[in-house]
Amino acid sequence: MQMQPTILLVEDNAEDYLLFKQAIARVYPQAGLHLAPDFPTALHYLYGSGPYRDRELFPFPSCVFVDLTLPAIPGKALVKWIREQKEFKKLLIVVLTGSRDGKDIAELYRLGANSFISKSGDVEEMAKTLRDMNSFWVAHNLIADFSASVPNPGKPSADTRGASFFYIKPDWPDFEPPATP
Repeated sequence: MQMQPTILLVEDNAEDYLLFKQAIARVYPQAGLHLAPDFPTALHYLYGSGPYRDRELFPFPSCVFVDLTLPAIPGKALVKWIREQKEFKKLLIVVLTGSRDGKDIAELYRLGANSFISKSGDVEEMAKTLRDMNSFWVAHNLIADFSASVPNPGKPSADTRGASFFYIKPDWPDFEPPATP
């Protein structure tokens, strides 16, 4: 059975969402992309509560992309909150930003962001960035891949040919997505 990767994009700007959606569709057409426009919606999605209770429709994400400049509660607060939750500590978090402020970047790494992507107004540029990011996280960082090509999907594989970080399941033994209330 092939796993469908799930990406949670926490983004309030409709144009940035559409650009990201187009880039993901070019690079990973099989990925399920879910949008949370703000911090509270992202919390509901991650916990599978409120309108996101049905985990078949709203699966736990493989990766969360967080806009740095969210309304009311900034992306920094969401990154910090995710890392403070025991059940989300190892969730892959990528921060999307138009800023190149080294202080912001250093602070977000301290808070637990795994990576940064500069926002781009170009779909092809964003797609290239996503491909490069995948190469780093899977091929160079040797993250375990649990894609359909693995003979036993319960065992990690170091074979990164054709792997995608969107297919990665957490490789720590005690991880279980939060139970639906």
